[in-house]
Amino acid sequence: MPAYNQTGRQFVLRTFHVSIRATLAFICLAGLIAAVSALFPTTASAQQLRRCAGEGGICRLPYPTEVVYGARGRTTSRFFDRRSVPCSNRLFGDPAPGREKACYFVARGGGYGGDDNYGDDDYGSRPDRGEWVACAREGEFCDFRGRAMVRYGARGQYTQDVFRNGVRCGNDAFGDDPAPGAHKRCYVRQ
Repeated sequence: MPAYNQTGRQFVLRTFHVSIRATLAFICLAGLIAAVSALFPTTASAQQLRRCAGEGGICRLPYPTEVVYGARGRTTSRFFDRRSVPCSNRLFGDPAPGREKACYFVARGGGYGGDDNYGDDDYGSRPDRGEWVACAREGEFCDFRGRAMVRYGARGQYTQDVFRNGVRCGNDAFGDDPAPGAHKRCYVRQ
């Protein structure tokens, strides 16, 4: 049934309500997709990955990077700042039980030949060079939101890993003591 406004022009009220409902539904759907994407970030795309070792082998890294371990879509990953990493269930856990797994490192944009960030006397960047910000002392909680790379250690001896929504700054979280006897801190990468 048509309706009339004050000037006598006819308009269809139902069409207006349908278009508002469709617009609101679209906005809600887009918001839901954005929220889910933020809560569940994906690992590196296949184009960025370079195979570095089969299960049981040693993955040699050209620079500090994320290493992905697994098989056929069932993977896990960790960030490493060292030249070699054992490609094993012991280090990564078993993301694909019963399947043969491999390690892949995340390649940088223009390939990876000659792009070595290890340097001669330093094993990657140090917290005092401005890339890392202190977030907690040993035993405290390093609080951040989302996924972040966190470095733990003291006096040039560090280990690091990728964590989500914070981490307790200590040997248990990082798997070893990078600087025995020293008072250590956690740094989050900015």
